[in-house]
Amino acid sequence: AVLLAPLALGLAVSAAVTVAAFADDVAGRGFGWRQPIGLVATAAIAVGVFPAVLTVTDGSWFAPRVTLAELVGAQLPGDRTALDTDGDPLGAHRVLYIGDPRVLPVPPTDVGDGVAVAVVDGEPLDARDRWRPPAHELDDDLATVLDDIAASSTLRGGRLLAPFGIRYVVVPLIDGAASTAADPLPPPTGLIEALGAQLDLVLAYSPSNYVIFENRAAIPVTAHLGDGLVAASRVDALDALVGLDTSGAEPVLDGATTDLTATGPVDPGALHVGAPLDDAWSATVDGTETPARSSFGGVATAFGVDDGGQVTLTYTSPDSRRIWLLGQAALWVLALLVASRVAVPARLRARRVQDETLIDLDEHGDLSDLFESDVDEPAETTP
Repeated sequence: AVLLAPLALGLAVSAAVTVAAFADDVAGRGFGWRQPIGLVATAAIAVGVFPAVLTVTDGSWFAPRVTLAELVGAQLPGDRTALDTDGDPLGAHRVLYIGDPRVLPVPPTDVGDGVAVAVVDGEPLDARDRWRPPAHELDDDLATVLDDIAASSTLRGGRLLAPFGIRYVVVPLIDGAASTAADPLPPPTGLIEALGAQLDLVLAYSPSNYVIFENRAAIPVTAHLGDGLVAASRVDALDALVGLDTSGAEPVLDGATTDLTATGPVDPGALHVGAPLDDAWSATVDGTETPARSSFGGVATAFGVDDGGQVTLTYTSPDSRRIWLLGQAALWVLALLVASRVAVPARLRARRVQDETLIDLDEHGDLSDLFESDVDEPAETTP
């Protein structure tokens, strides 16, 4: 609804311009062809708006009162401080939406065979989720894992999804718009069955609108890795996780992914960050910077914490982002300056008074001759 505000403003401006043009070009002239054309155009607008008014009714356009995203969000924890079924903190996690692209609540990425996916943070959806993130090599790695699940090449799909930070897998079925209870869209063939066959994906309570699986093997987005997982993280393949127990990954530094910085104690081992290796991420242990390395086949990042200690994880935005933001701000200021120029009516403008000399007396020298009469004085008469 927020994104429709500029559209509504544009329609309002166009309507105002139409009325102003009618008053100026039609009503302000003598009778001619313009008057009938203006009346017909106005009547055509009314005819076109009438069926739209009947369709809009209360403004909902027959959309559901409660969106699919709200229904799913009410069931998911939506908070990194929430506890799982075993009473342990979930930590920062992500949600994978997978299914028909027409019913996914966020912009999806097509992975073929009528299946689309979208990965979002575990927090409630907001306007930021309306924009699709830029393409990344990580998308191909996720698509490979999903292909293995669909082809039944693995029964440990949850462990393969663990480094991505995916805790929940949601398959939307009915969104009330593209797919309704009276006319539902069928889910991709075999998708729900393939997910249900995974040993580490547990079917959660699911109404008719969607199906939710919980990944019991998920690794929090920022987590501490023990010795076994540290060794697996050095292997350049996700398959190293298939035979390991990932429950030992404990959430730490939960606020790093949202606040872009977090500080807290971390035990000896490694600090896992569920994001590809990026120079923007940095970590210090007791004030000393520790190097970053790629982990789990390149889908995540790890920082060595050999002896444990107080760790500070920070994400620093690149300088190019600041430059683009400053450039955008400068363009907005320029646009406001141009738009704020008010034309002064001609009748209110100060007329220039040209101070020009009409006659230069010095150029004519002695002006006494100008006043001498060329007519002889009359002769005196004698009485």
